[in-house]
Amino acid sequence: MRILKRRVIGARGMALFFMLPLLSACGDFSSVRDPRALYIHLGSEPGHLNPITSTEAVASSINQHIYETLLDRDYDTAELIPQLAESWSISGDRLRYRFKIKKGILWSDGVELTADDIIYSFKTIKDPKVACAPLKVYYID
Repeated sequence: MRILKRRVIGARGMALFFMLPLLSACGDFSSVRDPRALYIHLGSEPGHLNPITSTEAVASSINQHIYETLLDRDYDTAELIPQLAESWSISGDRLRYRFKIKKGILWSDGVELTADDIIYSFKTIKDPKVACAPLKVYYID
C-alpha cells in the first residue's frame, strides 16, 4: 500500500513539475484596459473569416462576433430576433419572405447597407461555383 501511495504522490509531483512551465506562459491580463474589447482564446488560427465559405469551428466562433445576419434566435426561447432586419413577413404559402432592413447600418467604409447587399449575399451562396455546402442546404429552391 505504501508503494502505491508513493507512486501516486510521485506521479502528481511529476505532473506538477511538467505543468509549471505551461503555467508560467499564461499571460497577465491585468494590463487589459478596454472594457469594450472581447478577448477569446482560440486553439488555432482560422484559415479565413469569410462567413459564406468558412467551415472551420474557429472561424465560426469569430464570425459570430463580427458579422450579423437578418435574424438570429433567442437561445432560451428559440424565438426569432431581428438583427439587420427591422421587420419581416412571410407569405401565406410560406414561399416568399419580405424583410425591411434597418436604417443606419453602415459598412466599415461608412457606406449604408442596402437590400442589394443582402441580395448579393444570397446570390453568392446559391452560386454553384462558390463552395459553401453547409449554407446551400438552407437556400434550396
